[in-house]
Amino acid sequence: MKIFDSLKQIKFKKNRPTSIQITYLVQKSKPLNLKSFSAHQDLEVSKINHIPISYYRFLYNTIGAPWLWYERRLISDQELSNYIHHPDIHIHILYKQKIPIGYSEINLKNKKRIDFVYFGLMPWILGQGIGSWFLDWNLNYIWFFNPDEILINTCTLDHPKALPNYLNVGFKKINIVEKNINLSKIKKFINQTNYQFTNPTPLSIKNKNV
Repeated sequence: MKIFDSLKQIKFKKNRPTSIQITYLVQKSKPLNLKSFSAHQDLEVSKINHIPISYYRFLYNTIGAPWLWYERRLISDQELSNYIHHPDIHIHILYKQKIPIGYSEINLKNKKRIDFVYFGLMPWILGQGIGSWFLDWNLNYIWFFNPDEILINTCTLDHPKALPNYLNVGFKKINIVEKNINLSKIKKFINQTNYQFTNPTPLSIKNKNV
């Protein structure tokens, strides 16, 4: 039994491009309504230095599959390591009763314009109000570095509450881009690589026979 059944809810025409909308947002001041930085009952956040590649892929694949995250699946382990093991890439894992239930990835290479790269929860933990707390936790963390602005983006394939949640904590839209992608091939590629937590060489959607 697959845990990625939510993929089946996505409707598309086989082998035809589907248009998606990517919304880019910015936050230029710390919101006054952020929840406390303090710990939530049963929740713990840990910054992970030099996270094992297979563990990162487990988090990325499991959290991102319902929303068709696929880009990191394509690159090799070495390419991924070169990026995520940079000292200015901060990865945090959210635990509930010692079980990983979410993760975030923040790019601090430019301390003035910090890129909030990834943020998500395990599929089975959605709908419990934890996402908004974890979002606030990350924003509190980022504002500790006193940036001029925080950048984030979301698309129409993401959780339907993603964009409203970002707007509710003070992000403002700065650009909207239309992009054509082949959802049929991406979905098949994701299903074929759900449990592939190591990539010795780069992959492509084509060479996965999709």
